[in-house]
Amino acid sequence: MNSPASLAHVARLHSTGDLIGARRQAEDVLAANPNDLNAMRMVGVLYCQTGEPSTGAEFLAEALRRAPADEATRLNLIQALLDSGDVAEAERAASAPGGKASPQLLKARALIARQLGKTDEALRHLEQAAKATPSDYAVWNNLGNALHEADQPERAVEALERARGLNPGAAVVHLNLGRALASADRHEDSLRAFQEAARRDPEDGMAAL
Repeated sequence: MNSPASLAHVARLHSTGDLIGARRQAEDVLAANPNDLNAMRMVGVLYCQTGEPSTGAEFLAEALRRAPADEATRLNLIQALLDSGDVAEAERAASAPGGKASPQLLKARALIARQLGKTDEALRHLEQAAKATPSDYAVWNNLGNALHEADQPERAVEALERARGLNPGAAVVHLNLGRALASADRHEDSLRAFQEAARRDPEDGMAAL
């Protein structure tokens, strides 16, 4: 079986929304070429996308074992493990590589730390990610939320205002900013932020509160 041509067919099936067909085709490619890491990764991702993250994680873990420097596989594995509810194993997968972590890996580590209740660790990862990618509004939004959870509303407001400046159209940022402002006893500013969130996304019931 010609792996590149067959995997191209998998990609075409995926693009049409036939995820099960794509998964079966990818599994056929892997069965014929068991050392094909691209096929192994694709099978893992497709299992995740078809609602079986635990099985997907098995393929992704094996692919990562064979190519530990592949960050995309590591990130996909982390998400598969989180979707499977295995936060402890996700933490191990996220902490494995040495050297400087990418902003994407730092964000994954922060998400895991928050789920494990490790607030200080989550803040550290998000602060590093914000320093590495200062124009990424999502990092500042996540940092603001983490600071709010850590009972640091003033710092949360600063981070969320930074996020708002980078993406003023994101209703969720205005919503999160409104909550942080309320915790900082800036109630008039909080109301304005909530009103702006509702204006940006009138169908969001939380933003309309």
